Amino acid sequence: MLDSIRTLTDMPASSDARICREDIVAARQRHSLQHQAQRWARECVDQAQRDAKDVRAQAFQEGYAEGVVRAAESLASGLLESQALGLQLRKDLAQAARQLLGDLLNRGEWLDEMLERWLAEQSGHADAVLQVLLPMRCKPRGNELRQRLQAFWPGTLSLDFQPQERYVFRLADQLLEFDIEASGQQLEPKLLSCLARLPESVRTLDQVSMQRLRDLCQSFGEMRHEN
Repeated sequence: MLDSIRTLTDMPASSDARICREDIVAARQRHSLQHQAQRWARECVDQAQRDAKDVRAQAFQEGYAEGVVRAAESLASGLLESQALGLQLRKDLAQAARQLLGDLLNRGEWLDEMLERWLAEQSGHADAVLQVLLPMRCKPRGNELRQRLQAFWPGTLSLDFQPQERYVFRLADQLLEFDIEASGQQLEPKLLSCLARLPESVRTLDQVSMQRLRDLCQSFGEMRHEN
C-alpha cells in the first residue's frame, strides 16, 4: 500500500513537466500520509512488544507465586507429618512403658522379691495381720499367690482383689503401695528422654523440610533476577 503512494520524487525530472498547484498539494499530502503510516506502524510494533513483555512478566509472577504457594503447602505437609510422627512416637513409647511394667508385674518373682524385702524391714510387727490387695486379674491365681505370700509371712494373711491396677500391702501402720498407672507415667519421661540418643536422621525431618523451602525460594529469586 505504501509503495503506491506517490511523492514529489516520483515526479518527472524533465524541465518540460508542467506541475499544477493542485498536484503539488496532493503530493505533499501523500508524503505526509506516508510518514504518518510509518510512524503508526512503528508505534504498533512498540506497543505489541510492550504488551508481550507485560504478558511474560505477569505469567512469570503468577508462576512464581504459585511455586511459592506449592512450596509452602509442601513444607506445611512435611511439618504436619513430622509432628504426627513425633506424637505417634510418644504414644508408642508410653504404651511400651506400660506394657513393660505390666509384663514385669506379671512375673511372680518380682512380687516375691519386693514383698520379701519389705517384710524384712517389718520385724517388729510379727503378730499383725498382713493385708494384701491385688488387681482383679490376679484372682484366678489366688491360691497360688496365697501360698507364695505365706512363704514370706507365717502370720495371719488377708488376701483380697480390687479393679484398680494397684498392689497394696498393709502391716499394722506400715503401707506399701504400687500403682501401675502412676508408675507408668513416671517411667514415660525417662523413656522419652532417650530420644536424644536416637540417630540424627530420625530427628532432622523438620530441618530437611525447612532447607527444601529455602532452596526452592532461592531458585525462584534467581530466576526473577535473571528476567
